[in-house]
Amino acid sequence: MAAKGFDRPPVGRFLVSVVVLVVWALYLALGPGFAFLQDLWPVSATMAFGSFVAGATAEGGGAVAFPVFTKVLHLPASTARDFALAIQSVGMTCGALLIARSGYRFLEPVFWWTLAGAAPAVLVGLTWVAPLVVPPYPKIFFTMFTLAFGGFLVWMNRRPRILRTRVACDHGRRRLEFVAAGVVGGLAASIVGSGADVVLFILLCLRYDVDEKVGTRTTVFLMAAVSLIGFGFLALSGRLAPAVWPMWLAAVPIVAFGAPLGALFCSWQKREHVVGFLIGLILLEFATTVWLVPFDASAVGFSAAFLATAFVAMLLLRESRLAPPDSEIPAGPNREGLPSPDDDPEGPPALEIGQP
Repeated sequence: MAAKGFDRPPVGRFLVSVVVLVVWALYLALGPGFAFLQDLWPVSATMAFGSFVAGATAEGGGAVAFPVFTKVLHLPASTARDFALAIQSVGMTCGALLIARSGYRFLEPVFWWTLAGAAPAVLVGLTWVAPLVVPPYPKIFFTMFTLAFGGFLVWMNRRPRILRTRVACDHGRRRLEFVAAGVVGGLAASIVGSGADVVLFILLCLRYDVDEKVGTRTTVFLMAAVSLIGFGFLALSGRLAPAVWPMWLAAVPIVAFGAPLGALFCSWQKREHVVGFLIGLILLEFATTVWLVPFDASAVGFSAAFLATAFVAMLLLRESRLAPPDSEIPAGPNREGLPSPDDDPEGPPALEIGQP
């Protein structure tokens, strides 16, 4: 019997993307036209890759857009941040809906509890925190944040480990953990346009040993919701950078298909390939920052302090991880390198953590 999600025709799974494309084409045909798009090809080219990364990994499209826009196109960090939130509200929403329509497993209760912290945090951050972060610190913050994430990925994949595909949110302490992660991630997103997804991913993998593929899908839902909230707030409050609108229109049809394709790619690939792809991307971003962004003594000190803090936080998370009783350790499906029940949404039930 075909696995759920593979018995739907491709057009059905991309229905939302097709609707977005039709609405976009009608708007431009009846309004400003298509001529302006030829001047914005760098934006479209950037998001062709960025949207794929958004759907395939635990980093949003802003993980590509922010460094390219600030270091290559020399746009203000606030404009890059606004664009990241705006375009992720389309691409990652399409990716999340494709995941839902295809029946792939994600951690829905975790998503809702993390969003409870991220939603107010991104609004507070956009209003009061982000204006306090002056250049070039948004660029440096983004690089150090992703570098810490890359170090975490290398650390986590040093040796085989038991992987889980479910986490119960039936205890107050656990819910508070996800709310707190949402607060930290929402503040990060208010500065660089992404980050809520990365914070949640680190928590899921370090403390709960969640399969990276399941964790990635959950972060797609989270970053889609955070981006919709942030973009909506910026647009309705008049804070959105004016340059964002034409760039957004140039990238909408691309990300509407790029992020869902990335989500499918993640589901079809071995988790080791997804991890390797992420690490390569992070190393490239770090190299370009060292090359293009000037570092004075204060910037170096900030970077060192940030990495040290991130390392200590990740160490504490790992030391406090939840280890299942021996009787609950699965004999095969969730062990590293062996097929996961998540590869087939109708496969055998996965281990669920039910103790605080």
